[in-house]
Amino acid sequence: MRVKCRVKGLEFYVPCGDGEQTLKWLSLVAAQQYELRKPNGQTRCRERSNAARGFFLPMSVQSGKGESLRDPNAKINEVFNDGAEVTVELQESVEVDNIGAPALSDWQQKSFCVGEASQLRLKADMARKEEEKRQMLTKMAVENRKKFEMNIAIIGSMD
Repeated sequence: MRVKCRVKGLEFYVPCGDGEQTLKWLSLVAAQQYELRKPNGQTRCRERSNAARGFFLPMSVQSGKGESLRDPNAKINEVFNDGAEVTVELQESVEVDNIGAPALSDWQQKSFCVGEASQLRLKADMARKEEEKRQMLTKMAVENRKKFEMNIAIIGSMD
């Protein structure tokens, strides 16, 4: 079995044997093959392609029909037929959240956050977002209360 991968305009086939590997495996192989196959050529020191070297982490995987594939642990032979087309989107830069930790896509969280430490970080991140949301709602309620009181005061002074 082999799958046709498309990464940033570059297309190549990835041999998958019986297809018992996961989509996570396929996305990592596609990232590696992209790095090996992308044109290097003669570049100047300050050109972007020189700075963009390194290992690219997959952000998402899509079927040839454009459907986003959600389960990185699904077996290739369960999702695709021989010769199927796949598009792998790679992370070009590392975005960070408000505490300086890498901000991960849903695909990356499902694929690479499998350890206990990662799970704790994700839970803490969710708790922090909930707290921020609660604080924002409280602030909005206080502002609305002040506006309401000001309107009552204005109406009262008109009488």
